Amino acid sequence: MLEQYVLAAYFEEILKAANLRLAMMSGGRYTLYRTKEVTDGRSKDSLDMEVLDYYTGRYRSVKTLSGGETFMVSLALALSLSRISTNRMRVDTLFLDEG
Repeated sequence: MLEQYVLAAYFEEILKAANLRLAMMSGGRYTLYRTKEVTDGRSKDSLDMEVLDYYTGRYRSVKTLSGGETFMVSLALALSLSRISTNRMRVDTLFLDEG
């Protein structure tokens, strides 16, 4: 339980930083949020994301983004993860799996 709480707190911090970058890249169109509903019954907490599309005013799954939009979101998240992790700790090696 404590591990899930800590991961969720770090994830929220990364999302906040990513949203600053994403707002510039998308012209203010998208904002990322952590999914509030848990879709997998085996999990008690979710680290899935959804996006608020200001053109439609609706929340939707990040799985519905186009290839270019997915690239923007991925880049914003990667840069934010890099900045936050280097500010928090010294990392000699970091392996990220895209799956």
